[in-house]
Order: sequence, then C-alpha cells, then structure tokens
Amino acid sequence: MKSYYVTMIVMILWGLGQVFAQSPPEYQLLHQKGRTALDSAKYEEALVFFDQAIHKMPYYSQIWFDRGQAKLNLQDYQGAIYDLSVAVEKNPYKTQMYLQRGLAYRAIQYDELALADFEQATQISPNNTVAKQYFQEIDQKIAQEIQADVQNNNENLLLIQSQNEYRRQIRRQRRNQIICNTALPVGVFLLLNRWVW
Repeated sequence: MKSYYVTMIVMILWGLGQVFAQSPPEYQLLHQKGRTALDSAKYEEALVFFDQAIHKMPYYSQIWFDRGQAKLNLQDYQGAIYDLSVAVEKNPYKTQMYLQRGLAYRAIQYDELALADFEQATQISPNNTVAKQYFQEIDQKIAQEIQADVQNNNENLLLIQSQNEYRRQIRRQRRNQIICNTALPVGVFLLLNRWVW
C-alpha cells in the first residue's frame, strides 16, 4: 500500500514537471531556424522564428540579440535598439551586443549613446579593433560638431555685437540730431532774445 502511494506521488510530480517545464528543444530549434534565415539574409523569415523562440524562452539573451540583428538589417533601428537593450540587460558582458546596439544608435544619429556603447565594448574587449574604430570615428564626429557649434556661436556673438554697435551708433546720431534740431535753435533763440533786449 505504501509503495502504491509513493508511486502515485512520483507520477503526479513527474506529470506536473512535464506541464510546467519549458521545452528547450523547441525554442532551440526555432532559434536555429532563425539563425539559418538570418545567415541567408532572409530577415523577415528570421524575425518570425525569433519571435516564436522568444515566446517559448524569453530569458535567453542570444535570441534577443539575433532578433536585434535581424531588425538592424531591416533598418528597424528602434526595434533593434529595444531587442539589443534586452540582450545587454540579460548578458552585459558580451562585446557584440554593445557593438550592434552602438551601430543602431549611430544609424539614427544618437551619437552620444553610440559612443557610450562603443566605449563599453572596448572596455569589455580591449583588443576589439572594430569597436575601437567606431569609438574613434564617433568621438571625432562629436568633437567636430562641438567645434562647429563653438565656431557658429562665436560668429553669432560677433554678429550680435556688431548689430548692437550699429544700434548704438544710430541712437547717437538720433540724439545728436535731436540736440541739433531742438536744443540748438532754442539756444540761438534765447541768445538772440538777450541781444535784442
């Protein structure tokens, strides 16, 4: 009788384990099909497989990364940034995740965020020449933009200063005209009145 209950408990636990267990072979198969489609440049097809794989196993960072790459190739940069951000959150120690997200940021001209990702990629993998190259490229671009902004600001400042100086000259001329047109005749009138009296 005891063995009957033990057998029943074991069977119930095994059945519950089967019900609640995720099916790793299924998500792995979907992920592999997505990788094959991605490698064959069939990005739309790859997205379908990656979506299904993420639905089955949302905790696996590599699926998010691969889906982000597919979206990046489809020029869905916002979607790629989202997927790559999830991948980075789940596995923050992979250089490629930062590198790909940096490329997505670069594509939509979020240069500061791209620079931060390329810098993180070089910190994780100091010998990664691609990350270093992108970092230097974006860093130079930002420096040039800052220089151009400073130059524009200086030119605008000079323009404002010259406009203010011109306005001062106009006010001086008007003041002198008022003095000449009102004060001088009044002075002459008073002088003539004194002389006549």
